Amino acid sequence: MLRELTDADPGQPLVVAVDRPSAEHAGTRATALPDLLIRYAAGTGNHAAGGFLILAGAPVAGVAAMQDFGPLAAKMLQVAR
Repeated sequence: MLRELTDADPGQPLVVAVDRPSAEHAGTRATALPDLLIRYAAGTGNHAAGGFLILAGAPVAGVAAMQDFGPLAAKMLQVAR
């Protein structure tokens, strides 16, 4: 369904790829990888190159605004070491 989304003006696809890292990579921490990575086409709609992130669960309970992502990223990187 994601791959069927199109930009209303030019009619171009919005999603260029859908990957499932948690299923595509092996290892003891594979279950901690994202379930889906959705890559949007640059320059369509209001999507720009550089990424888009949706988080859920207890580790992100304190994220209420964009400025909260920096501390969350630092915390997650410390856990990953």
